[in-house]
Amino acid sequence: MKGSHAMKFKRIMSCLTAAVMVFCMAAVLPFTAVAETVEIFKDTFEDGYGGWAPRGDASIEIVDTTANTGEKSLYVSGRVKNWNGAGCAKIKELRAGKTYYISGYVMQDEGNDTEQINLQVLYKDASGTENYKSVANVQAKKGEWTKVGANYTIPSDAQGITVYFETPSNLINFYVDDVAAEGEPNDEGDAVEGFTEDFENGVNDWSGRGDAKCEISAGNGHNDSDCLYTYNRQQLWNAPAANKTLVLNAGNYYRFSGWVMYKGEYKSSSETIEYPQSQKFSLYLQYQKDGKENYYEVASSTANIGEWTYIEGEYTLPETASNFSVYFQTGYKPDASVQTVDLMDFYLDDVAAERLPDPAIEEDIPSLKDIYSDYFKLGCAATATELQTKATQDLIKKHYNSLTLGNELKPDSTLNLKNTLAYLAETGDDTNPQITLDNAATLLSFAEENSIPVRGHVFVWHSQTPDWFFKENFDAEADWVTPEKMNKRLENYMKNVVNAVTTQYPDLEIYAWDIVNEAFKDAGGMRDAGSNNTVNGQSAWMSVYGDDSFIDKAFELAREIMPAGCKLFYNDYNEYIETKRDDIYEKCKELAAKGLIDGVGMQSHIKMSSPTISLYEEAIRKYDSLGLEVQITELDIDQKSNSDEDQLDLAKRYNEVFKLYKSLKDEGVNITAVVIWGITDSTSWIGGYPLLFAKDYSAKPAFYAVADTEAEIQTIKKANALKYDGTAEDYEKAFKLQKANEIGTDATFKTIWNDSKAVIRLDSNVDGEASIIITDSEETSYISKNATVKSGDTCDVAIDLSQFAVKANSTLELEIIITENTEIFPAFEDAWNTLDYIQGKDIVYGKLTFIEQPLTAYGVYNTPVVDGEIDACWNMTSSINVDKYTMGTDGATATARAMWDSENIYVLVEVKDGNLSKANANAYEQDTVEIFIDENNGKTSYYENDDIQLRVNFDNEVTVTDGRTADIYTTAAKKTSDGYIVEVAIPTVNGGFTAGQVIGYDVQINDDNGEGKRTGIANWSDLTGQGYINTSGFGTLELQSGIDDIQPGDLNADGEVNTADVVLLQKFLCRKVKAVAFLEAADMDSNNKINVFDLIALKRIVMK
Repeated sequence: MKGSHAMKFKRIMSCLTAAVMVFCMAAVLPFTAVAETVEIFKDTFEDGYGGWAPRGDASIEIVDTTANTGEKSLYVSGRVKNWNGAGCAKIKELRAGKTYYISGYVMQDEGNDTEQINLQVLYKDASGTENYKSVANVQAKKGEWTKVGANYTIPSDAQGITVYFETPSNLINFYVDDVAAEGEPNDEGDAVEGFTEDFENGVNDWSGRGDAKCEISAGNGHNDSDCLYTYNRQQLWNAPAANKTLVLNAGNYYRFSGWVMYKGEYKSSSETIEYPQSQKFSLYLQYQKDGKENYYEVASSTANIGEWTYIEGEYTLPETASNFSVYFQTGYKPDASVQTVDLMDFYLDDVAAERLPDPAIEEDIPSLKDIYSDYFKLGCAATATELQTKATQDLIKKHYNSLTLGNELKPDSTLNLKNTLAYLAETGDDTNPQITLDNAATLLSFAEENSIPVRGHVFVWHSQTPDWFFKENFDAEADWVTPEKMNKRLENYMKNVVNAVTTQYPDLEIYAWDIVNEAFKDAGGMRDAGSNNTVNGQSAWMSVYGDDSFIDKAFELAREIMPAGCKLFYNDYNEYIETKRDDIYEKCKELAAKGLIDGVGMQSHIKMSSPTISLYEEAIRKYDSLGLEVQITELDIDQKSNSDEDQLDLAKRYNEVFKLYKSLKDEGVNITAVVIWGITDSTSWIGGYPLLFAKDYSAKPAFYAVADTEAEIQTIKKANALKYDGTAEDYEKAFKLQKANEIGTDATFKTIWNDSKAVIRLDSNVDGEASIIITDSEETSYISKNATVKSGDTCDVAIDLSQFAVKANSTLELEIIITENTEIFPAFEDAWNTLDYIQGKDIVYGKLTFIEQPLTAYGVYNTPVVDGEIDACWNMTSSINVDKYTMGTDGATATARAMWDSENIYVLVEVKDGNLSKANANAYEQDTVEIFIDENNGKTSYYENDDIQLRVNFDNEVTVTDGRTADIYTTAAKKTSDGYIVEVAIPTVNGGFTAGQVIGYDVQINDDNGEGKRTGIANWSDLTGQGYINTSGFGTLELQSGIDDIQPGDLNADGEVNTADVVLLQKFLCRKVKAVAFLEAADMDSNNKINVFDLIALKRIVMK
């Protein structure tokens, strides 16, 4: 090419080159526009992670070894795939349809001379598809900070924008700093805080986590409208979720809520699944904080199949958190325990988040720590998440002088696998697990700054400890290490934790530490070997050591390692059960003899009536007899109801236990600390309403019951009215099937009902007047009726309830006042519910609930041999069918028969089950028979002292209700061709059984499918699944004589009237025996009263 043509070509190429250069520069330089350009965000990492989190298997860490500007940058390492890197959600900052200049600085110092590093964005489009788009990339020179950035327009349908960095090929580690975006200011308009979602306009921003799919379900909603249906859940965490970053602000306090419902569906499979009658659901928050994803259970609730159930909880979003998502799932289980049924489809509706005023404590109430300063330390447990709320900090500072870290010093929080493997690779030493206090830092700093002593919790535990800690080369899939190697690992682990705590927090007082936790089974003996991460309850410590020598080793090491002044404790739950209590006692006795232990920690996760105060006291005294300190380490009282009456009952229970602590301390029992396990009800680990403070941080009745143990507690009593069919026979039966309610010492009453009529039967011990007052819950409608009562007489009072429209399960408020005839003024008066009633005092009503009659079984008088054989006498009594499923549809069933004598209830259960299994470590999930007895027929919402849950499997292995020992029961089991037989004798708790007595009763069959999974539960009466904590759903067992003609005076039904009958009646009248089997035979003058005149008459007959 020559001459002018060549020159023209050069000019053309020059122009094209210039144009290309201008175009390229436009792609990498900030745009210029007429509109104002501002800095949208800039992350310098000088003050923390700012919402940045690792992607995939990568790890991120803020370092001060290099930085583009300032002193710190973000270091990305541990990448195993090219997309692994660091990312940050910028949902509030980067808006759909707008253009921004997005940039950052990167540096790599271990790859090639240059390595490509990409700046990317991730978002979901209108179809819900995730899009991964490049913003810019750069060839980063080794050891030099390089800028990467470009203009980028966010698509108009983009949701959930995340900015991230990665490399396309080599998996190098790299640094990031000064990430920023510039653009036109975002229009905040009328900023909305909080949200409501009723799904009437589609799924909106809701979608499935993981494999879950979400769609609108028309007409199935909470209010017969539309709702969100979630299916195709392959893992527990697959769930409906929505990112709500735009309407939630860090540091603010919200009430989160929603309605859930399940019908028993699994759309993604044709597999036949047996659904439970109830299922736990949880409301969670996911957010980024401190360089990692955080997951927090805000609230949970148990739903009945086919019923919409409300879930609600309050939570303060952490100050430094970002990228908030809300999601709902079925209740958490370890992966190894998750069954297909746990992945059920479910419905969600009316989800909301409401901004609330920041919670605050009540400053004008007494300080608990001050009240108990002369007795013992009074403490609480808290988690780092709870401590983020200022009210939590204020509550701890006001009321407590001891702090236990709820989770943050447990092994799974302190052990650091990444650093451990790095140390192993560097040194070849696989006996020195590395630790971190990152999770505990907030709590430990708070305790140090406020001079609050800390209880350490915990070193050696079968739970919340990763398997790799016990395995060769710290590989969870490898073999168990030898005891010798585990000794060294345990030593180094304890040293590393203690050294870190004492070095990083030199002014922190740690006054006690739980060295070993929960080593024993409830039934006695050490836990079974295995992994708790695979089978709940098994112990890796037993897998390594094979016996209890690890306990001794842990205390030996602790005695050498722990800081001065820190007492060493063994800690356990259900520590009052006799078999377990005695095992703990013996082990602590051995340790005490060696000078290795300072105290016993009694967790005291107790129930409303179990253990009894006497059993609990017995355990405290037994541990104290070792000469050790006793600390109540994790006190809460299981109360699932927040009704006024149940919370007053809770107050009474707290009052009783704190009275016990104080009286024992006054006697010299060495109780040195009492720790409440939690801050408020909203964050209690057991759920429900078990603590001293409500979810809004207000003091509950239980608080005042603890603050003043001498004050009487006004409770709200409950009674049932049983329905009858209008016939005379059923009229009497309905009265017979219920327990009498006491009106002080003056009278008792029972209630029956039919349609709009109620009848109250009064049995009085005095002459006087009965005033019956019935009202509704709002106290807007009243009925008042008076009746004359006479001592020794029965009076039936009919009441018209038509104004209340009573139906089954309705509740009205009731008070009955007995005014005794006397010349004394004021007259003697007793009220059923109102405490210390006197005329003119405000009435506090009890609750009267109108229910159907319970199922009734009948047991005849006889004493079988308990050997698993069906004696001929069993043919005298009728059977009941145990075949109503509360889990599954075709599992094991049974028939059951009952007999009785004055000392025992006998039950024979014949189970049909063709596949006997006890593969599950939990007895209640094996093939077992459960027998429930409520001796006083109280039908309470909690277990009283006389209530019994007895469980026996086909190999005659027995487990029982908290606080009891299997030794008091006689049991036998025998395998049959089509199942097994269980025969039991259950002794009386209340002093004896009598003919005509009615007790609460139920039988349950648990069915293990042969693979260690309980897939079937069948019951006779209670279909709530709550029979293990609540007796109100039990049927009744009527104790019949089985003898056609008992002659007067034959109290022991031996066919003769003699001196033995006289002696028996004397003992009964002198209260030396509480019950006589055939007491009606003692009514010698047939006046329906048993008294000294009957005794005189009986003596005359015998003398003749």
